[in-house]
Amino acid sequence: MAKKHDDDDDSEEDRCFSFRLPSAYGVEGGVRMRISRISKKDLTIREGADLASKACQLACLGSDVVRGRVSSKVLVSSVDDKTIGRLTFMAGLVRESREQGMKGSLRNKHLPPVPMYLYGTVLSHNRFDACVGMTIGYDDYSATVVLERRGSRWVCTALDFG
Repeated sequence: MAKKHDDDDDSEEDRCFSFRLPSAYGVEGGVRMRISRISKKDLTIREGADLASKACQLACLGSDVVRGRVSSKVLVSSVDDKTIGRLTFMAGLVRESREQGMKGSLRNKHLPPVPMYLYGTVLSHNRFDACVGMTIGYDDYSATVVLERRGSRWVCTALDFG
């Protein structure tokens, strides 16, 4: 007996999608993005793509904050206070290591971050996790970005670099 197609049964094609985000500062050909959804009912493809773009932008801005290129004030409307505090602390550590003459992470202060890829997962209609790969100069970095819905807007609740 053939299985009847159930609307609750999501196929792989319905849960995962890939695209290239054209970017003024990304790699040639655009930033590769792959989004997975636990259920296609959590968020639409359009909403997932919008969150992926926001996560990519926040990762680049966060790297600029940590390297001292911009003030953490640029993140106030999109990132929660706890995460901004962590980024500010990390920026102090990077600045201190620079002053001591150490070659450390995120050392190329004058170079812009260039996003390469994003792998994201829509965990629910209220949570999106992503890994953003970027280059700064000749160095490769990855950032973890967590976005959570708070009321009618999405707020970054975790932003970390490795």
